[in-house]
Amino acid sequence: MSGQLDTKTQIAFAFLVALVFILLILNVFSYFFKSFQTLWSSSLILIGIYFIFVFLNSVIQELGVLCWPNIFLTLMVIFHLGYYVPLQMGLVAKMQDYPAPGDRLIPFGMTLFAAAMITFEAGILLGDWISERRKAKPLNQTTEYELKLIFRFGILLSFLSGLLLFIYIMQTGGIIKTFNMSYSDYIQFMSSNDPRAIATSLIFLPIGLLLVYIGIDRSNPRKSRLLSRIVILVAFLLALWQFWLGSRGTAFLLLLSFVYIRHIWVKRFEQKHIIALLVVILLVSIVLIPVIKGIRNVPVAERGSTISGVSLNPLDALVEMGGTIRPYIGFLQLFPAAGSNEYLHGKSYAIALGRIIPNIGFQIERDSSQTYYRSNVWITQQLDPAAASIGIGLGSSGIAEPYINFGYPGLLIFFFFLGLAIMLLERYTIKNKSILAVALTAFIFTATNWYIRDDIYGVIRPIAWGLISILILFFLFKRKRLENEA
Repeated sequence: MSGQLDTKTQIAFAFLVALVFILLILNVFSYFFKSFQTLWSSSLILIGIYFIFVFLNSVIQELGVLCWPNIFLTLMVIFHLGYYVPLQMGLVAKMQDYPAPGDRLIPFGMTLFAAAMITFEAGILLGDWISERRKAKPLNQTTEYELKLIFRFGILLSFLSGLLLFIYIMQTGGIIKTFNMSYSDYIQFMSSNDPRAIATSLIFLPIGLLLVYIGIDRSNPRKSRLLSRIVILVAFLLALWQFWLGSRGTAFLLLLSFVYIRHIWVKRFEQKHIIALLVVILLVSIVLIPVIKGIRNVPVAERGSTISGVSLNPLDALVEMGGTIRPYIGFLQLFPAAGSNEYLHGKSYAIALGRIIPNIGFQIERDSSQTYYRSNVWITQQLDPAAASIGIGLGSSGIAEPYINFGYPGLLIFFFFLGLAIMLLERYTIKNKSILAVALTAFIFTATNWYIRDDIYGVIRPIAWGLISILILFFLFKRKRLENEA
């Protein structure tokens, strides 16, 4: 909502509030009384809730269908239901080691999934309501000094990340060998060598490029267009290399982050452009994801002949991304739903806090034991020890992690405040045209979305350093303003 609300928006907002309240009451009842949980496992109900939320969000949010709440909800559904829904509808065959629709924990798991969606949307609505009642602050209008500072900070971060990427290239034996690595070679490198340079580079190089893009002074259209195209080209080449390597998720989120930042900060996409963009993403995903899966572990020299043998099914991409359901249900088998373990009581989040400070010593921190130290690694060790032994992870679940730490109430609270934070940040950026807010978004957008299929250990560093960096910039901005007023 923004400005004077029209009748259509008011009705949509009121309907969404009522729907969320009713669904939440029903979900709480289902969880505590173990009643009607099979209803939550219905594909039609889950997908119906998703589409209603997305449609109404598109009506009430200024960014329309491409608002962050819709992006996050879509990724939640794709990664957790992409395999489950086609399987339940009989469109694909059950894969080995994956849960079947009739498994005893599916109703319970889908009850929790619905709870996450509903409370996330509740947080979005509260954030929108709070934002609507706050007046924009002219103090936060962007100045030339602030643009330059963000631009230079982005250049510095990109340069340092580029140096780390160069170190990785030297570690692999040169740029030719780097481009000839298969995904299995890359995983082997990460398991048996020092991976800190490439891991840190792939986290912060995209953020640096986003900050440069945000900080471009657009008062000179010709110069700004040239700089924007250069930054976008570098980001595209980075994503293209990641696709070539086989790291599809990080490449996709890199491109998505540029689309979102452009939409919220640079220039709004028109409705027809958004529809065209969604169609392109759908068509490319249908082809690209199965092809990359089929060739990424094949030596580069043999990929040309391998591509011809890759079969394409329109659902393959969706099913591939929906593999998060395997670790998700696995967590529920090993934690209180099965009565075999106690909750972690925040252990995974506490351990992740130690990852905020980079390891710049001479020793590489590894843990190959069967004891818990991060959700992603632990669940792979439990479900697929052979994969864990060679450094391959099954991924984690952003829905399972808060549950195994704090149970059902913790899940509700976590997703409620996540939705609230996302909405407050997005609305503050739009309403105040705040470069600090959009710079913070550049730091946390990819990490927050990636958390859906990862653990907090894997995403906390960009989030924490984003907050620290924006706090430092805030004081620099404030000091400059005070100097100008003196």
